[in-house]
Amino acid sequence: MAHLPSFTLLLTALPLISARVATCASGSDWVECDAGTDAAALGLLQMDSLKRAKAAYQDADLAGDLVLQHIPFNFGHTIEKVAGFGSGLISMGKYMTVKMNIDGEPSTDARWQLVNANKQQNAILWGHSNPDLFVTSKHTGCPLYYTPGKYWPADMAESYFGNKTIFGMLRDPYERLVAMFRGGSYPGFTETCDVNGAVRKMLKDYIA
Repeated sequence: MAHLPSFTLLLTALPLISARVATCASGSDWVECDAGTDAAALGLLQMDSLKRAKAAYQDADLAGDLVLQHIPFNFGHTIEKVAGFGSGLISMGKYMTVKMNIDGEPSTDARWQLVNANKQQNAILWGHSNPDLFVTSKHTGCPLYYTPGKYWPADMAESYFGNKTIFGMLRDPYERLVAMFRGGSYPGFTETCDVNGAVRKMLKDYIA
């Protein structure tokens, strides 16, 4: 893949990582199923095609070209989940096991054990799913996975970003503010679910 500028913003999810398939198979944890699809009605040819598609996905060397720069409240965790754990209910359960416990692990080795026990085959571990990125930045006071790459230690930046094409996600800024309200604590607004009041306060605080 030809390298783009150092930071490429993609406005849609990457098809390389989360390909949508219009059929589903019983017990599948990789494909997304259209509503009303009857797994029992799938023909042998469909099942064979599905297996081949899954195998091709798992064998693809996606990690060699792309790397995620996580921008908070811009679907970063969703991308990390699909890249590292796959899609579907089983994968969601494994991802949530990691997400809910990884911050409490006492060491990088313990975090790696947790991630390795739950990740999918050929997992790509970006952002919060990468145990090496829990080092606290002296510039931001946040873990590296929440810190702009320009503030990372040189050795960590080289190890994670290297020569890869760096990408991030942007969303509608008002939608992002709503997501920040949902994921944060805003006394006086949270109790009454006053999202409009909270967003107005965020904007006033920003321009103050």
